Amino acid sequence: IAKSGMFFQSGLLDENASCHIALGSGFPGSLALLKDADAGQLASAGLNQSLVHIDFMVGSPELDVWGVDESGKEELILSQGCFKGL
Repeated sequence: IAKSGMFFQSGLLDENASCHIALGSGFPGSLALLKDADAGQLASAGLNQSLVHIDFMVGSPELDVWGVDESGKEELILSQGCFKGL
């Protein structure tokens, strides 16, 4: 999708063409151990629960995105607008 250079004006397509940040409700199905969890277990695991879920697409050849794990270790996720390793 990203290589097409097109903007589809659909979050379901456009979020796959770039890095995106999601605010609002998390998806328990994305982690196998949370698949059948109740609301209390989801909250304890740190999964955000909300009535909304909004994606913001970001990306450009000038963009680098770094992730930081619990120990403070930084890892490059997106380099010059492309996912590391792709």
